[in-house]
Amino acid sequence: MSIFEKWFGGNMGSEKELVPDKIEEENVERSKDVQIIIKLPEDPARVEKLKLKLDEYRERLDKKRDSDTIYKIAILSNVLAHGEANTEEIAKELSSLYGGINRSDFDNAVIVIYDYVIAGGTGLTKPGMGLE
Repeated sequence: MSIFEKWFGGNMGSEKELVPDKIEEENVERSKDVQIIIKLPEDPARVEKLKLKLDEYRERLDKKRDSDTIYKIAILSNVLAHGEANTEEIAKELSSLYGGINRSDFDNAVIVIYDYVIAGGTGLTKPGMGLE
C-alpha cells in the first residue's frame, strides 16, 4: 500500500486527464528537472495552522472527492510529515497510482499550498479560507 492509499483510504477515484502545464512561480526551490520543493516553515504557529488546514481538507474530501482537494492533501501531508514536499515526485506518485492527473488542478494545488506555507494564504489571487 502506498503512502497515498494510506492517507486517502485507498480509493480516491480516478483522474485520467493529463494536461501538460507548468507553473512559473518565483521564490520556489527548483532542481534541474523543474521540481518544486515546498519546505515546512520554521514558525510553530504557522505549522499548527497548516495542520488545521490539512484537517479541513480531509473533512472536505469526506463530502466531495475532487482532484483539487486530493492534490492539496497529498502536498500538505508531505510537507508536514517530512519537512518538505517535492511536488513533481508527488505528481508522479499520484499519476502512477491513478493513471494520470489533471495538471492544471495539481499546479493550482502547488501554488495554494506554497502560499499557505510562505504567507498564510494572503498572496492568493482567489483567496479561499486562508489559514485561520
